[in-house]
Amino acid sequence: MNKFQKNLSRTGDTIIKDRAESISKLAEMSQDSLVKNLQKQRIELEMKQQELLDMSPDNRYDLKPGKDFKGDAWVQDYQEVSLQLIENEVALGVAKETMKELFTDTSK
Repeated sequence: MNKFQKNLSRTGDTIIKDRAESISKLAEMSQDSLVKNLQKQRIELEMKQQELLDMSPDNRYDLKPGKDFKGDAWVQDYQEVSLQLIENEVALGVAKETMKELFTDTSK
């Protein structure tokens, strides 16, 4: 029997199991991708926060740290990044819990 004939003669349970495996793999990969994207976003936000705190002179000959500093704008930017970090932590926690809940092998 060739591959085409085998596919045509599969039983309903075999077809359902194969489809379930494919869907599960795709969903798990998508969830894992979400976790990794949120982790990357967190690192980028932390770097942005560090950049906001870096008010050192641009070069060693410049003695004016924080040149053209605008306090209100700086506070607003720092606040926004801080809130984004908190939102990211919550989203990342939910994504990791979802990964654990749905894709941990319970058959062992």
